[in-house]
Amino acid sequence: DGISNGIQTIQAANTGLTKLQGLTDQLKSVAQQALASANAFSTKATNTSVALTGATAANLLSTGPTQAVSDTAIGAASATPSSATGTAAYTLNGTAANNGAGTTFGTAAGTYTVSINGTATATIAQNATATDVATAINLLTTTTGVTADATSGKVVLTGSKSGAQFTYSATDAAVFNNTTLNTASNGVASTAQTLTVNGTAISIGATATVADAIAAINAQTSVTGVTAVNAGSEGGTAGAIKLKGALDGSGTFTAAGSASNTLGFAAGGATVTAGVFSPLPTSLATALGFTAGDNFTVNGQSVSIAATDTVTSLAQKVTIATNGTVSATFDATNRKFNFTAADSSTAVTLGNGSTATAKVAKLGFNANTTFAAGLGSGSASPLAGTSLTVKVGTGVSTSFTFGTAPGQISNLTQLNASLA
Repeated sequence: DGISNGIQTIQAANTGLTKLQGLTDQLKSVAQQALASANAFSTKATNTSVALTGATAANLLSTGPTQAVSDTAIGAASATPSSATGTAAYTLNGTAANNGAGTTFGTAAGTYTVSINGTATATIAQNATATDVATAINLLTTTTGVTADATSGKVVLTGSKSGAQFTYSATDAAVFNNTTLNTASNGVASTAQTLTVNGTAISIGATATVADAIAAINAQTSVTGVTAVNAGSEGGTAGAIKLKGALDGSGTFTAAGSASNTLGFAAGGATVTAGVFSPLPTSLATALGFTAGDNFTVNGQSVSIAATDTVTSLAQKVTIATNGTVSATFDATNRKFNFTAADSSTAVTLGNGSTATAKVAKLGFNANTTFAAGLGSGSASPLAGTSLTVKVGTGVSTSFTFGTAPGQISNLTQLNASLA
């Protein structure tokens, strides 16, 4: 009987538990129905940030297509080519009477005058020496632009550095063999001479033209750091020789011509101080300090520099070399280059070439450098380094930091994973 009563008690308890389970299932069903009802709970909490210009799901830190802007303006005073200009002046040698025999113009019939560029000297005595004649001529140099020298026993006339021709004549035929008005043409040296640039002597041939002299100077550029151009090619006087200092910050250089030189540079030497070089879109790339044949890299692609490349054509070569993934422009107002990727997911990496002058520093960048993807302004994203703190209800606060370092958030997938 006791066992039977115990079994009945257990069965009654089991029945109660079964009914309780059924009631629980009913309660669960009601709860699920309540959750499915739009009116069963309050609105979910939300928070919207300010607009993140340029941000994408793949790069929350982006400010737009990647841009690499020069760190410094090209052509700062410490890295500016300087110039000394002068036009070859014709030297008149051995055409006056008795110049080869002595210094006395004793064959003149009487007193006479010498006319230079239409300006007559004061009366010169019959037995005047070459020195006397040179002295009389030099008294009028300010007016005529012509100087005279007699140290060789001859009257040597030298034109001005302006490149203009000059005329000369005498009232007595014995002085210049005739009384005809003679014209001397600037531009051809009468004797071989030397131009010294930064201590390096450069030989200029006796019949050298301005182009010949420029070629001789440029053959020594690797030693002197100075190049030469015809000044007319850069807006100066055509036919004048313009010397340009290196763009490596050395700035100053010295140039000295030899005695009675015809290159327009003082025999005693002149130190030329750096000015301010402001490259234009049409300026040659070599004026920035590159040498023809140099190259630099953009995202691993080589951009070569030709002797005829201008600043503009050099920028265009970037687009060609990278197949359009990176383009370049030159801002003449701020004297800076701007390399821009086609999208916000492409970084821009600049690299030096293999030669001594093939440096991205010539473009205004401090060194080989990489500009992170999506930094449209060329500076850090305003979101980078900031943190977001989240707490649900009375739960524990959790913070997330935006950035590209390990554990930081830079894309939407990482953000959702952290929030979850």
